[in-house]
Amino acid sequence: MEFQALGPLRVVRDGEAVELGPQMQRRLLALLLINHNEVVSTEAILESLWGDDAGEKKSALQVYVSRLRTALEPDRARGDASVLCTREPGYVLEIDPARYDVAVFDRLITDAHSAIAESPAHAAKAFGSALDLWRGDAFEEFVYDDFSQVERERLEQARVAAIEDRIDADLALGRTGELVSELERLRELHPLRERFVAQHMLALYRAGRAPDALRALT
Repeated sequence: MEFQALGPLRVVRDGEAVELGPQMQRRLLALLLINHNEVVSTEAILESLWGDDAGEKKSALQVYVSRLRTALEPDRARGDASVLCTREPGYVLEIDPARYDVAVFDRLITDAHSAIAESPAHAAKAFGSALDLWRGDAFEEFVYDDFSQVERERLEQARVAAIEDRIDADLALGRTGELVSELERLRELHPLRERFVAQHMLALYRAGRAPDALRALT
């Protein structure tokens, strides 16, 4: 089973998208996915999903847990969950990190960083593979949920940094011309990222456009 959060939340089983149910079930899954393989207490779940109304929603949470279990493991025997499990003092989503796009992204970035000094080609490929996992914004349908904000910000910063690092690897490999237009777009999207400015100037200079490189500083 594949879990995907670098864009709209998706679960894929046997090549087919799993119907995750109403938005509250999706929020529950997102919360547990952010904390995958770690127990999240019932109290923390209730507070995250219902806020001030948490005290009245324990039975509702149990219903959503049951329905989400059925969606994730429709063929399981009753009381025999292996993905969304009850663990005191709450619940845990037990998944293989190799089948979770966020964890795969993090691993590829680590791999790329370890290779960039000795093998820019390997690093560029790893950065590219990591960035290809994105289908939109991370946990994008939970933009207004407090429980997702730290992870969303972490991942967005990691994505932009990965683009910068991939461009450094491409520059080290002499891939200059094709980077100029990409960096122009990136500077429009991220006008405060000074590293994109420096990379843009270097790409222009190496492309034989020294006057344009000087003008790119402003």
